[in-house]
Amino acid sequence: MNKFYSTAFLALSLTAGFCQNSWTTYPQKKDSLNDNISSIQVDTNIRKLNYNSPLGNAEINKDSRIELIENTLSEEKKINGYTVQIEVSQQNNIIKDSKLKFIKAFPDEPIFDEYIAPNTYLFVGRYFDKNDALTFQNKIKDIFPNTMVIKKSIDPPVLKE
Repeated sequence: MNKFYSTAFLALSLTAGFCQNSWTTYPQKKDSLNDNISSIQVDTNIRKLNYNSPLGNAEINKDSRIELIENTLSEEKKINGYTVQIEVSQQNNIIKDSKLKFIKAFPDEPIFDEYIAPNTYLFVGRYFDKNDALTFQNKIKDIFPNTMVIKKSIDPPVLKE
């Protein structure tokens, strides 16, 4: 069996070697190269390129998805920060009750909810430092015992003029 494989390999390599010698993609004459060289005329006029010509124009073709990403990134200016999660539920009435309860106790603090199927998460506060978020979590621990500090992308603060 080993002799068969070695004989087959030798036969294939010899035929491949012979086939490569005369292989071309188009018919070629031996003298066609010399004929083409003598018929070429060399242009001796050297022209300088003018890149500032008012007649020129450039056409830019880019994918519309790139522009969509650029617009999305320019509109969404988020920064990394922390927030306190006070409620997670699949029932909207529980989220609404928790919102009302929080707004009555802390009317100046920001509150926002986020739906990630199948749950709705209720977050309060936007903090740049984890210690500030933990301080606020301890402050509301009596009203909302199941709170958690979450690292999240938050909106930057609005600067007062």
